[in-house]
Amino acid sequence: LYPTSHVHAQMVRAEASAAEIDSASAALAGPERIVQARSILPLGPEADRVLIALSEATYQPRYLRLRALRALGFCKTERGYAYLESLLKRHDSSPAMLRRVVSSMARAFGERAIPALTPMLVHELPRVRQATAYALLALRSERADRALESWSKTERSAALLRAFRVRKKAR
Repeated sequence: LYPTSHVHAQMVRAEASAAEIDSASAALAGPERIVQARSILPLGPEADRVLIALSEATYQPRYLRLRALRALGFCKTERGYAYLESLLKRHDSSPAMLRRVVSSMARAFGERAIPALTPMLVHELPRVRQATAYALLALRSERADRALESWSKTERSAALLRAFRVRKKAR
């Protein structure tokens, strides 16, 4: 169990049986690199719970744990939101994990995720800042654009700003 933000008073439950975790692993283990919504259909209505458990299952291969985080981007549930938000605040979250969390939160929760994602624009690692900027840009909202405008004035990586401007122009 992992604590959630101040918004959520309950704990994020990440319990699943070994059979459920194996089923999720099989659903996400294909050769394709992109996780699609249909990948989680076999997991049923409790897919978010099983995906959270898989993402925490340290005995599973890293790529499956990261795919589980990506698949959570198709689960628009309170439990999914609370879990993803809690990962943004954990100090042991890897950069790869944070990038998946950022994109999944933006995909699943759109505008609602902006307050949780905005602090990631000042993360110490440029790849995390870049993923956050791209995720916010993809939202195509005034609120996200305001956060990005503010960020672009203080971003210290010229290469990251150039890449961002190219992507923004292509939007």
